[in-house]
Amino acid sequence: MEPDEDKTSETVEWEMTHVLYWLKQTYTEENDSVMVNNVTNYSRGFWKGLFTCYDHYFIPRTNNDLEQFFRRTVIAESRAFVTGTATSFETEKWLYLWTMRFDKNTSSPVCEL
Repeated sequence: MEPDEDKTSETVEWEMTHVLYWLKQTYTEENDSVMVNNVTNYSRGFWKGLFTCYDHYFIPRTNNDLEQFFRRTVIAESRAFVTGTATSFETEKWLYLWTMRFDKNTSSPVCEL
C-alpha cells in the first residue's frame, strides 16, 4: 500500500482486506493453500497495529525508516552532548514514540508522558 497524503488507516485496511480476498480467490489450487494460509495468518497477527502509520505521520512506516530515525537521533544527541546544546527535537520525538503504547481495547495510541 503506497503512502499518500489522503490515505487513512481505514482506507488502507479496506484495500488490504480486498488484496487478501483476491489472494484467496486467485490461488485456489491445493499447492497454494500453504502460502495463502501463511499470508492471511501472518497479516492477522499484525492487523491491529498494521495501519497506524497512516494516521500518525511521525510513526515510521518500515523497519528501514525506524532504523534511520534511531541512527539520526543518536548522531544528533551525540553532537548535542559534545557541544553542550539543549536536547534536540529528534530526542523529544523519540521519547514520545518510546512512551507511546496502544490501548488493549482500541487501536488508538495512548501517550504515557
